[in-house]
Amino acid sequence: GIQKSKFIYKIYKDRKNYELICLYDFTTFKYKTENKLPQLVWKIENSKKNIMGYETTLARTHFKGRDYEAWFAPNLPIPEGPYKFNGLPGMILEVYDSKNHYHFTAKGIEKIKVSVNVADQDYTRISDANLDLFRKKIKE
Repeated sequence: GIQKSKFIYKIYKDRKNYELICLYDFTTFKYKTENKLPQLVWKIENSKKNIMGYETTLARTHFKGRDYEAWFAPNLPIPEGPYKFNGLPGMILEVYDSKNHYHFTAKGIEKIKVSVNVADQDYTRISDANLDLFRKKIKE
């Protein structure tokens, strides 16, 4: 069978400017997108689940045509999570859409004291639309 290509990408959140910076590494092509973080509307439920020793609570949201379930830890009072997910009263340790096309699970938590410097000088800024076109061409 044909193997699916593995592309490397890194996601940074600029919390001061509420921006999401994504760096995509397609080996010879390196692209960067910058977008405002979405303001998600969450509905918090009563369900609980243990993830990595933290008690988490279920929350639901609708984003870009998909329904998502997120499990956040109120004991980690940071309103962040993977990718574009944010805005809950605790860190999101797991989030997935109803069709399970996207599924993020925390593997570990590390506190760093220094601010992160985004090494993006080798990356060309591109719009989301042009990035989608580029990905289509690669698939073809």
